[in-house]
Amino acid sequence: MDQWAFGGNAIMDGSAKPGNTSPYSYYYQTIMGNPDAHWEKVKKFNFGIDYGFLNDMFAGSVEIFKDKRNDILIKGSERSVPSYFGGSAPTANLGKAESKGFEIELRFNYPINKDMRVWANMNMTHAANKIIERDDPALRPPTSTRQATPSARTARTSMQASSTTTT
Repeated sequence: MDQWAFGGNAIMDGSAKPGNTSPYSYYYQTIMGNPDAHWEKVKKFNFGIDYGFLNDMFAGSVEIFKDKRNDILIKGSERSVPSYFGGSAPTANLGKAESKGFEIELRFNYPINKDMRVWANMNMTHAANKIIERDDPALRPPTSTRQATPSARTARTSMQASSTTTT
């Protein structure tokens, strides 16, 4: 959807004296809309295995995942549009990205007696994201774009652990 702003009244004789403005107001377009913008699309692949040993004293899961996203919205101010265009380009569905990684969970549960147990949970996740396509300027050096360069790839690894004894 387009956005418009109130521009005011035009100055008639080049000076800003009271009464030297036009009786007509003008408006100007601030943001161009895109009627074809829509939600991004994603294809997901997940494979996981749950396990338990020794009467579930040791249990957990292992999971691998991969996401392929396309039609990601790119804001008009982040698009490769020349400055002589006269404003920001409309937001458009131009991005593609891929995420893949794994998650491991380990649980320990040891009942000492009827009223007391020792338990611990630990999980680890690693995810790597890669931008495949983006509306980067064609003549920009590869080190300053975000599309499929080594500096554009990000990896996240997180680990959490908790344990307690309950009585």
